[in-house]
Amino acid sequence: MVAAGSTSNQTAPVRRRARWRFWLPLALQLALILPMPLRNTYTAIAGETVILTTEPVDPYNLLQGYYQTLRYQTISSREAVIELEGGEFLPEYYRDRRPFYIVLAQDTADGATAGPADWQPVRVSPERPIVQANELFLKAYPEENSIRYNLERYYMPEERRDELNATIEDLRRQSRQAVQVEVKIDRFGRAVPVALLMGGDRFEF
Repeated sequence: MVAAGSTSNQTAPVRRRARWRFWLPLALQLALILPMPLRNTYTAIAGETVILTTEPVDPYNLLQGYYQTLRYQTISSREAVIELEGGEFLPEYYRDRRPFYIVLAQDTADGATAGPADWQPVRVSPERPIVQANELFLKAYPEENSIRYNLERYYMPEERRDELNATIEDLRRQSRQAVQVEVKIDRFGRAVPVALLMGGDRFEF
């Protein structure tokens, strides 16, 4: 004779296994997805502010989809960075695609830019560097002909694209003024773009 309640006792483990089959893949997906937004949020809150100037861009091709592709005047060029102090190791790091660190210092020269003073690269290091009070370091990832800092795409709401594109077009008509990017850099050398600076206006998203 089968004792009363034995069926429910047997089905309970089955239900628990079914729940785990649902929750375990979900938990694994969240573990992969969440660290990047959380890391970027930490960097945006705790990071130090740096201003970088972009390369001249065509205002008609600046915005593609929901993001901008950005390239920076002084830190995106492989040739320029290799010439910095300490750059002797870079050909090997490029060959192996190994990350390194670039040290930035604020440009205090009068009239250095039309907007806020840029930060300029001063040296590179294969390991996390010790910096002075007026310096910050940025983690760099070598690519074939350039350097990536995870600052190359700046996402924005679709409804702001036309406004931003019109502003850039006006600036280009008036002068060859470059677009500056306000960046936050945390103590690990990670960075996120937080605003665009153009013609005295600040566009934050």
